[in-house]
Amino acid sequence: MLKSALQKLIGTPEETDVLSIILLESKASRTFYMTIANALYGFDITPSEWTILDKISKSSTCNPLILAHALNLKPSYITSCIKKFIKNKIITIEPDPKDRRFKNIKATAKGEDLYKNASEKIESHLEKLFENISSKDIEGYTNTLKDISSKKLLR
Repeated sequence: MLKSALQKLIGTPEETDVLSIILLESKASRTFYMTIANALYGFDITPSEWTILDKISKSSTCNPLILAHALNLKPSYITSCIKKFIKNKIITIEPDPKDRRFKNIKATAKGEDLYKNASEKIESHLEKLFENISSKDIEGYTNTLKDISSKKLLR
């Protein structure tokens, strides 16, 4: 099911060995990334930055440490994105009323508009990407990815 969903997504011939499946998944990941990057063209925001803005927009309280942990990104990268967002008036930072050591990040009206418009464009692009793939294949693919990502890494 995973292979058939990937093959329909990126149009490659059927392969059976594990390495071919891994390479196919890598190509699919690149296709997802580029689809999102193309959707964000003109918004002056990268897919990673959009993911950060997504978390900020969906959260009532958010701080840089929580973002870094939730998104598995380096705190220094989060900090640079936050600085860009503040400069572009996409977010504001306010002191946490309960603990002065922490800062809460909130999207401004401009940030909410950017997030809404970019999200709609991403959704439209992804719908086109998945238009010829059955919901059963998408569900199987999603379940397989969840199963793989829940495994502990071997050392």
